[in-house]
Amino acid sequence: MKMPDIDSLLNLAKDVPDHYALHLAEVNKETDVLATEDIYNNNGVLLTRKGACIDHATAMRLVQHKLFKPLEQQVQLSDSLDKNALYQATLAMLQRYPDLAQIHAALNFDPSCREVWAKTDIFPLMIQKLSVLKRRLPQQFENALFCGWLSLLTVREMGMDLSSASSALLAGLIHDVGFLHILPDLLNKKGALSPEEWRAVQSHVVIGRVFVESISGVNPDIARAVLEHHERCDGTGYPLGRGDERLAVLGKVLGMADSVYAIRVNQFQKSGRTLRDLMPYLQMNDVTYSLPVYRAMMTILKKSSLQPVLINSYGTVAAMAQFLRRRAAILLTIRGLLMQLHALLTERTSPQTLSASCATLFAVLNNVLSKTTQAGLEGEDILQWLDACAQDNDASALRELNELELMENELIWHVGNVQRTAGVYLTHECPEENILCQPLHQLLGKISAALAEERCLK
Repeated sequence: MKMPDIDSLLNLAKDVPDHYALHLAEVNKETDVLATEDIYNNNGVLLTRKGACIDHATAMRLVQHKLFKPLEQQVQLSDSLDKNALYQATLAMLQRYPDLAQIHAALNFDPSCREVWAKTDIFPLMIQKLSVLKRRLPQQFENALFCGWLSLLTVREMGMDLSSASSALLAGLIHDVGFLHILPDLLNKKGALSPEEWRAVQSHVVIGRVFVESISGVNPDIARAVLEHHERCDGTGYPLGRGDERLAVLGKVLGMADSVYAIRVNQFQKSGRTLRDLMPYLQMNDVTYSLPVYRAMMTILKKSSLQPVLINSYGTVAAMAQFLRRRAAILLTIRGLLMQLHALLTERTSPQTLSASCATLFAVLNNVLSKTTQAGLEGEDILQWLDACAQDNDASALRELNELELMENELIWHVGNVQRTAGVYLTHECPEENILCQPLHQLLGKISAALAEERCLK
């Protein structure tokens, strides 16, 4: 099996236009962004004089060239964050999410947190990127603060030393700065991404690693964590599809923190749930995340004194059961389609010649099929139970219905991951004009239609 290597990924990242200048031009509207030296392209052509503002016209010129040096090394913001401002922003974030503040207090984390922040050097280039991130991508900036906080708390729970704690903090803070180098219109796009767009978004981990490695004196574990924070122990992640034994612990910690943030903000914020309600997700993903990291996160949640929040936004238990029943039926249909997709892929591929993208597709397929089994979504029993709940309208079923709703949410996300991964594989290795590939495209179309049907449920 030929897997991608980091050198090929680095070369691909270098070939993609760098859009950081466009973000700087927008920041320049609020505070001066000045060139600290003459800026040249790779051919030695002068593009911008020292002292010039990085306005929109300058940015458009810079984007069209490969620069001799990374742009962040040749510019300076007149009004920038500092370490204290970042720490205060972290504390403010905790107050915005009361469950985070409760975890912070219940685990007596404040003394340890302040000590690590005090003893950690945040490099000037990191400060620059975080300052731009705050102004241009505020959601990713909040994610950075969250991941710095939770990664730090997790490594403390795992008993790691101060040096590891500092690295966890820095990795959490800067893990997504690669997004600043991707076309802004792509990051703001509404709706599904094409396979090529999805690959471009995925490149942020490689760009982030390149950025960290360009800073003299940074612990190399941080660059590796940035690269690996979307890898998963069961091989379903990116960019290299590495399994547990080939991943470093810091990337595993950061990957967990990043996933927790996405669930807490994208799902729980709307419903009123707290991080305590994360437990069903963790239990469904016990082989996706590293066992020591999984145990540490479960311990943190248990120590938090947070209680599960029972939510029923459907009005009655019967209405909730009916909705979950309709969605469970769709998931059962999708499961059958995924099994067909797995069988077709097995027929047309050989383990000896399996490509990297196909290997990842097999991993995500196996992952979602095993999770449907864990959730009890593999046969008619779940539908019969939900029918009984709808008929009885029994309030005592609310806790189980809440857990099922969370598991269905997670499964829908994983099916979307299959859709994205299959899209990349089919686009590059199995085009629709190839008659042998048409059944795969047809199955993916049916899966996409089922997902669209789920999104339309009321």
